[in-house]
Amino acid sequence: MLTDGGVFDNLGVRMFRMLQRPMLTESQLSRDDFVDFASLAEAFRQANESGADTPLRRLAQILVASSRRAEPHLIANSGAPAPAVANVDGARGEELLVQMLDQALRHHPLQHEPQFAGLPLASLEVETLLRRANERSHGNLEADDQCWLNRHLFEAAYRKATGNACFRRLNSGLDSVLVSDVGMPFQVESERRAGGMIRMAMRATDILMDRVWQLENETFGDATGFVFARMTDVVEPCEDPTAPYPEIQRQAAQIRTDVDRFSFLEISALIRHGYCVGRKTCRAHPDLFGTDLPASPPWDPTPGTRTSVSVPPPITDAKPEGPSREPSQVTAEARTLQKSATRRIWSALLDYRDWTSYVYVPIIVPLLFVTPYLVGRVYHHSQRANYLIESLSQGSPDLPIINQLLDGPMPKFVGETAEEVKEFKERNFAGFEVLQDSRIIDLRPWNPETSDDPRSLVYGYRRVKIRRLEEPTGNTVFRIGLLATNPKTQVRFPMQELRPTLRVMNEGAGGEKKNRYEVSVDLKKIAVGSTIDVVYEHYSPGDFLKRHDNATTVTFNMEANTAEVTRWFFMPAGKEYQKFRIYQFPDKMPDKAEVIRPVTEYLADDSTILAYKLLLVKGGHGHEVQWRYR
Repeated sequence: MLTDGGVFDNLGVRMFRMLQRPMLTESQLSRDDFVDFASLAEAFRQANESGADTPLRRLAQILVASSRRAEPHLIANSGAPAPAVANVDGARGEELLVQMLDQALRHHPLQHEPQFAGLPLASLEVETLLRRANERSHGNLEADDQCWLNRHLFEAAYRKATGNACFRRLNSGLDSVLVSDVGMPFQVESERRAGGMIRMAMRATDILMDRVWQLENETFGDATGFVFARMTDVVEPCEDPTAPYPEIQRQAAQIRTDVDRFSFLEISALIRHGYCVGRKTCRAHPDLFGTDLPASPPWDPTPGTRTSVSVPPPITDAKPEGPSREPSQVTAEARTLQKSATRRIWSALLDYRDWTSYVYVPIIVPLLFVTPYLVGRVYHHSQRANYLIESLSQGSPDLPIINQLLDGPMPKFVGETAEEVKEFKERNFAGFEVLQDSRIIDLRPWNPETSDDPRSLVYGYRRVKIRRLEEPTGNTVFRIGLLATNPKTQVRFPMQELRPTLRVMNEGAGGEKKNRYEVSVDLKKIAVGSTIDVVYEHYSPGDFLKRHDNATTVTFNMEANTAEVTRWFFMPAGKEYQKFRIYQFPDKMPDKAEVIRPVTEYLADDSTILAYKLLLVKGGHGHEVQWRYR
C-alpha cells in the first residue's frame, strides 16, 4: 500500500495505524497467518492429553463446544467431560480448526477466562486494554478491540506452552506498508528574486511542508511495519542497470508538485525513477518482498521509446576547428527537467490539458470583479452611515459622550476651582426657557454594595439648552444647581460658547461636611431669542445615590419647566437592572408621589444601560428614579 508526499505521508502512516485493528478483524484467519500450523495443532493435542487446566486446553474446549454445531463427526470424545480437539490431519480438518479459531478469536471474550489471567503480555498497550476490558463500567469491547486482544492472549498462551511465536502478524493484517516519500529538505535559493503575495504564500507553504517532512522523518522513520521509498534516493548503475541516468533521477526529484499537467518527459522521468527506487527498496527488505523481483526495464507510459541510459557515451575531444558538439540526450533531458522545478502559475493556469485548473475560475472571478464591487458598496454605505451619525450628533451633542463612554469609563480629571460664597440667592428663571435638560451618569466606577470604598466614584455629564427671552427686569444670569454634594467633587467645563462659573457653599453640621454647588452663566451678550448650551462634567463620590437591598435610588430636582428631559444611566460594573420606575412629586412633598411613564426608552434590550426621555416636565417638582438589579 502506498501513500504519497510530505504531509500525506504523515497522515497516511497515522491512517494505516488506525486501520490496523479493523483490517485485522475483517480479514479471515488462514494457515498462512501462523508461523507453524502443524506445531499449533500438535500443541492443542498435547494440551488436551495433559489434563492440566491450561489456557490452551481451555481454548480447545471452547473450540470443541463451538464445533459441535458445525461438524460434530470431526470431533472426538464430544461427550467427554474434558473435550479435546480430534485428528486434524487432512485439508478438511485443518480448515475446520482454522475456522473454529477464527470464530473464537473474533467473538469469545478470553479475558474473562480465569486460565488466561496473569499471562505475560507483549506490550503496555495490551495490558491497558485488558485492564479496561475487565472494568465493569466499560462493558463489552468493540469487535476490533476484542479480536486484537484475543490474538494477543492466544499468542501469550502459545508462547508460554511452546516457547515459540504463534502468529506471523500479531498487530496488523499487513506484512508492511510501503510509503512513497516525495518530501525533501528545505532549500535556500538566494538567486531567486522576491515576489508578491502569491510567491510569499507559496514560500510559506514550502516552509510548512518542510517542517512536516522533518516531523515525519523523526516520528515514523524507524517505525515498525513501514518501509519508506524516498524519491531523493538515487539508484546507481551498479545497483540497477535499467535505471535512468543518475542526473536524470536527481532532476526528477526536483520536479514541482503543483496541481498542473506534466509533460511527457516529466511523466516518464517520475514513473521510471519511482519504479526503480521502489524496486531498490524492496530488494533491501527480502524478508518482506522476497528475492524473486523483476529485473526488466521500468515501464514508460509516454509515446515513443526511451531507453535507460545508465552509462553516458564516451566523451571525445572536439577538434578546435570543427563545429561545437551537440548535447547528448541525457544532458538535454536533464536540462529540461531542471526547468521543471520552477512553478508555472499563469502560463498553465487555463491549459486545456490541465482541466483541474478550471476549478480556480469561480474563485478568481469573484475576487477580481465581485469583491471590489462589494467592497465599494460597503464603503459607501459606511460613509452614509457616518454622515447620518454625524448629523444626529450635531442635533444631539450628547451622542459623542455616550459613544466615548461605550468604550469605557471617563478618565479622572482635576476640576475647576470653585468660588466660595456664604449663601446662594434664590434662583430666578424668568427670562429663560429651558428647552432640553440631558444628564448622563456613569455608575461603572461606583460600588453599589458599600459606601466605604474610597475608589467608588460617579461620573456625571449635564447639558442644558436654554433660550433667552425678553425680560423687563433685566435678569441675564442663568443659574442651576449640581447633583453632587461631596467636598471631593471635581467639576470641569468643556469647550462651549459661554464659559460658566462654578460657585460652592459650605454647609453641614457636626463632623459631616457637605457642599452645595452652583453653575452660573451670564447671557447678556446673547441676543434675545437665541439658544445656547450650558455643559459641565463632574467626578464625585456617590453621596446623592441611595443604596437599598439590591436596588438604587437617585432624586433630581426639576427647578424650571423643561420641554425635554433625557436621562442615561450606565449600571455599575457587573450589574444589570431588572426594572425601573420614575416617581414625580411636588418639592418637599414625597408622600404625594405618583408614577410617570417615559415617552421613550433607549436601548431597552440592553440591561446595562437605562435611558429614557420625558416631555413637558413641570418645574418645582422632584423626580425619583428607582431601579432593581437582576
